[in-house]
Amino acid sequence: MNLFEKYLRGRTASVLAYLIPIALSSQAFGNLTEKSSSGLYECHGSLAVFGKYIDTCLVSTLAAKDWYVNSSTGSDSLGDGTTTNPFKTIQRCIDEIPPVIKHKQHIYLSDGVYNESSRSPGEMPRPAVVYLNEHWVSGRTDIPGGVMDGYLVLIGESEEGTIIQTSNDYVYGIYSSHNEIGLQNLSIKAGSSATQALCTTHRSGSYVHADHVSFLGENLSRFGIIAEAGGWAELVNCTLKESVVHNVLVYAGSAINLAGESLVGGSNGAYGILATGYLQINAGTSVSSKVYIANGGVLTAQGASSNFVSLAQIDLSNASMNATYTNISGAIISYNSNIVFTASNWSSTFKLNGGLLRLGGAKSFIAPETASSVADPLTVSNGGVVQKDATTQIVRVGGVISAEKYNYVTNAINANSVAIPLTLVGGQSSSIVLTSVASRSGCTLGAVYGVFNNTPPPDGYLLTVTNVSADIELIEGSSSIIGTGGKVILGVANGESTSITFQWLSSIGKWVEISRSSPR
Repeated sequence: MNLFEKYLRGRTASVLAYLIPIALSSQAFGNLTEKSSSGLYECHGSLAVFGKYIDTCLVSTLAAKDWYVNSSTGSDSLGDGTTTNPFKTIQRCIDEIPPVIKHKQHIYLSDGVYNESSRSPGEMPRPAVVYLNEHWVSGRTDIPGGVMDGYLVLIGESEEGTIIQTSNDYVYGIYSSHNEIGLQNLSIKAGSSATQALCTTHRSGSYVHADHVSFLGENLSRFGIIAEAGGWAELVNCTLKESVVHNVLVYAGSAINLAGESLVGGSNGAYGILATGYLQINAGTSVSSKVYIANGGVLTAQGASSNFVSLAQIDLSNASMNATYTNISGAIISYNSNIVFTASNWSSTFKLNGGLLRLGGAKSFIAPETASSVADPLTVSNGGVVQKDATTQIVRVGGVISAEKYNYVTNAINANSVAIPLTLVGGQSSSIVLTSVASRSGCTLGAVYGVFNNTPPPDGYLLTVTNVSADIELIEGSSSIIGTGGKVILGVANGESTSITFQWLSSIGKWVEISRSSPR
């Protein structure tokens, strides 16, 4: 279906009465401009046979217009979108607006439940109460003085009373593909367990700007808002809660920005927010459910000195996080991620498994408390690196000033000639601590375990082996090269080294010694 066909579908009789005779009389359609009293429509395009319509036609607005929809008193068949004769469904009103929006089109929704569409579910790839994939706007929305202004905006009478509701037939609330739309003072609510998502912004060029909108999963909708395939959403003073899987889902290449006094509540899934794309959380926003950033995802939490971002539990895996003026009340667990905390605080356990953590003016407690709620506020393992400035404070429960605690994989060597298993957990380095109740000889580096699943680690990976007990002799074997003589005795006695560091060289498939600690 081409652009003009889409435009003709659902148009009022007065518009069709004007367009069709011109086309029929000339057997062509081109360079059309509106001559009726509305002054709303124009078309510019190359000539084409009417039976094929006009592929290059651009039907656009000529003037700003306010539209009105009322789910109780409106009519899709007799209405014209005026205050005295409103449409019944939002979709009927949107389809009346020309595809190219050069002038501001505001759609005012009376209080009521909007759970129907002028389109049948089969007309849409993803059946939605509001389906957008045919409009192009000339500019972005804004909220001057608290009132949303833009080129395509839905404005509810009240956030609590104006409800866009899904059903068994329309399993999406708002679905926007390649389109931009503003939403203000309304709720999007799940009305059926078949609901897939309350709002979806799909593909590059799609932008949903919401202010004072409640996304209410009602423990029925799988998702609250989804940004996918390059879609973008900006939510200001919004509430998102009670979705079955995630309240917020951001796919790679997409972005969601939470701002103002927004609140992301709990969901039935493990995570209230999941992002493999870009997620920004701004001053005043509060997230009480768990956040998971993974697989290249980025979380930016940007608060202010007088208005912190408030987060609960955070999980990161191969991701990035940059937090400024942010309080985190739950546990933080990070795997091979890069994290920057500036003037930000956490009050529970922070586990850094590989990766890098930079702390500047950070604290392991949240005022008015003066100490953490746990004995070890920051633990580091698997080659994790912590860089902190002099103003960072790590204070254990009870008020004891502390530092980060380093945890290592420990292997008990209970016999001679043991092949020491290597547990590596991603990143670029790992450390292993050996223990033994008696001296051992002829031990070698064994198979790799952990995230690499018995496959070689990446080229250049560093492995440090430390012994804190009785002497352990480490010899080359088939998987390592050890300095002069092909062996080293690790121990705590005088004249012995306590640790040795290897680097994996993929070209030869071996661990090669690059350093060892100075003999005691």
